[in-house]
Amino acid sequence: MPESLTINGVLYVKASQTESRSPRLERSYTAVELESLTGVNRQSIYRAVRDGRLSATFPNGSRRGMRITESDFSAWMGRPTAASS
Repeated sequence: MPESLTINGVLYVKASQTESRSPRLERSYTAVELESLTGVNRQSIYRAVRDGRLSATFPNGSRRGMRITESDFSAWMGRPTAASS
C-alpha cells in the first residue's frame, strides 16, 4: 500500500507502526473514590475544582460523575506520580 492516497479529494496517510499504537489511558477517579483512597475530604476536592486549582473532566457535560486524573490530583497535592518517576 502506498504511504498516502487521495480519494475524492481526501488525503489518507498510512500511519507508522508507532503511531498506530493507542496511548495508555490514565486512571481517573471520582471525588468520593479519592476521599476513600487518600483521606482528603471530598468537599475540599470539589472546592479545589470549583476554584480552578484542580483540573477535572465532566463526562457528558454534567457535574455528576466528575473525574480527576491521578496525575492532576498528585500535582494538586504536591506529590510525584508513578508515571513521572
